[in-house]
Amino acid sequence: MSKGSPNEPSLRPPIFNVTNHDASRTTPGGFWFVAPYADLVQRDPGKLAVPAQVGPHIYADDGTLIWSGADMFPTRSVCDFRQIEYHGAPALSFIVTARSSAKYPQGAALILDDTYSIVNEVFTPIPGISINMHEFKVTDHGSSALLLYDTPTQWSNDPYLSWGFVDSGFAEIDLLTGQPRFMWNCSDHIPLTASTKPEPEPGDRSVWDWIHLNTVDRDANGDFLVTARHTDAIYKVSRRTGAILWQLGGVGSSFELQGFNFSRQHDARFVDANGTTTIISILNNASDGIDMTADLSSAQLIRLDHTTMKASLIQKWDRPDGQLSHLRGNMQILPDTNIFVGWSANDGYVSEHSADGDVLMEARFLSDRLSTYRAYKFFGFRGRPQHPPTVKAIVHSTSASECVTLVYVSWNGATDVAYWNFYTSKHNEPEGFVYSGRKNKTGFETVYSYGGASRCIVAEAVAIDGTPIRNSSIEAPIWQDAGCSLETAYFLESEQRMADGAPQAASHDIYDGLKSMASTNPLVLVALGFCLSYLPPLLRRPQGRIGGGKQACG
Repeated sequence: MSKGSPNEPSLRPPIFNVTNHDASRTTPGGFWFVAPYADLVQRDPGKLAVPAQVGPHIYADDGTLIWSGADMFPTRSVCDFRQIEYHGAPALSFIVTARSSAKYPQGAALILDDTYSIVNEVFTPIPGISINMHEFKVTDHGSSALLLYDTPTQWSNDPYLSWGFVDSGFAEIDLLTGQPRFMWNCSDHIPLTASTKPEPEPGDRSVWDWIHLNTVDRDANGDFLVTARHTDAIYKVSRRTGAILWQLGGVGSSFELQGFNFSRQHDARFVDANGTTTIISILNNASDGIDMTADLSSAQLIRLDHTTMKASLIQKWDRPDGQLSHLRGNMQILPDTNIFVGWSANDGYVSEHSADGDVLMEARFLSDRLSTYRAYKFFGFRGRPQHPPTVKAIVHSTSASECVTLVYVSWNGATDVAYWNFYTSKHNEPEGFVYSGRKNKTGFETVYSYGGASRCIVAEAVAIDGTPIRNSSIEAPIWQDAGCSLETAYFLESEQRMADGAPQAASHDIYDGLKSMASTNPLVLVALGFCLSYLPPLLRRPQGRIGGGKQACG
């Protein structure tokens, strides 16, 4: 597990170990959308994962972290994190799972814009019922969404039975009003005898999860595709009448399966259709950890012939490590027909395949404590965080009279940074900044070094076409040791946010760092007092400008 960076010490994002078998054939330019979790049951915070380990994360397709949203809901599980279209623009959505002691006690489906701000909250259409963690799919360019729910437990009236059962359903929600456009409960259309999950013993005071919906999709005609894990079946549901139009698999399948099978499946999706044929994709788990119908899990592309009522396998992609995914997972067809699969293993295992079955890439978390319910690869999202880039500079002595400054810069969630420009001020009186150098963005955090030391430093994020994006705050370096010194090194101006030209409060982190060194270097204490005494007038002073929209250090 990551130990956190000098610049973002609180973040502990999982580290991906990526194995490229043929990188030239993977679909380029995509980001991975995953939501690491340690325990979906949501035990007390901190017992299974430290803050900033779990939650929505975006990675580049080489495994480099782009954004960690773990601080949005610390230690809380998030599911089905994906890129969507919302009001004509790329956006993000995910489900935050229920926790009675926290915000959204019944859970919620959330939509975020490109600044990672929440712009819509969606709840189940049944008051007091927790949202189902499996599915939240935004449709109609952001005007509606599909989600799942579980109804309250229904206890048997039979005096000899102590157990009850929980029903599942799905709804299409109007995202403007929050009201359902369509609702469908399983037990109204599917008999309980269709379940392949054994009933509890008569005397058990337990709840029978008889059907366990995990996916709902919709076709161009508005009809729905529903995946039920505990009937080993997939159902097409009429939007007009609510009737089941056909069933694939399970007890009473409408189609004869030719030369293949599936069980305990997830993520059935419409792929294509015409008057006589429907093509769907699924993840065939083939096991629930107790029973199994295959030696390994696979992603499958299936053709349904409505004339002959036979189902055939077009292609399948076996799990590359030869294992079974007992729980969860998903399959995604990429724009160039490559296949991206989230196997939902204990280490967030994902893989990319060619359309004809070659394994092109595998990746998994270094830690086996974390998994992700689904994993996606999407294209075209541009993150524009509301906060500025974060910079931290540390001065190290290289000899009794010489030193070097290491500058750490990152911008959590920014997708367009190609390189960083660095500007420093070394003068006793504030005389603006001078250009120090440039460093191409490398990984989540970029490290830049220069000889000597400066009073203040600023990092500027720059796009690939040379357009400045935004500047960091003005920061004063932290002196790691006292072997090298400058007379003006500890003059500290106020921390200022330079994107909008508005000076802000001074950086407490920097003051804390200076205070901690004061006991060993009296100059620090003098400079810190000077800085604090001059802070109010500095904050009121009109700020100068330096190239690219940066403010001067005084």
